[in-house]
Amino acid sequence: PQSACVTINDIITTLHSSFRLRVKKDEWVVLSPSVQEEVGRSFYTRLGRLDPRRMEKEKKRGALRLDILPVDCTRIFGFFVNNWDAEKAEAVWTTEFGPKA
Repeated sequence: PQSACVTINDIITTLHSSFRLRVKKDEWVVLSPSVQEEVGRSFYTRLGRLDPRRMEKEKKRGALRLDILPVDCTRIFGFFVNNWDAEKAEAVWTTEFGPKA
């Protein structure tokens, strides 16, 4: 039977999956030039850590959403309810990221 609760595993799995998605053109164009530059640096830093056999494939794939996170945002501080709809019993959650302590 399907459960109505959300587990930490559900959250972490969804975060991982969404950060591994390629940055779409409509997402890219709303970033400021300085953020685009920072994302480019993050992208090439990530490529430099890869096995050379995977590097070319990842380079063709392009920037991932995880490349948009600032380099110093390496910790998840928490998950917070941003908007609660009591009638629908639904909520929008925000994930708070920050630098390593």
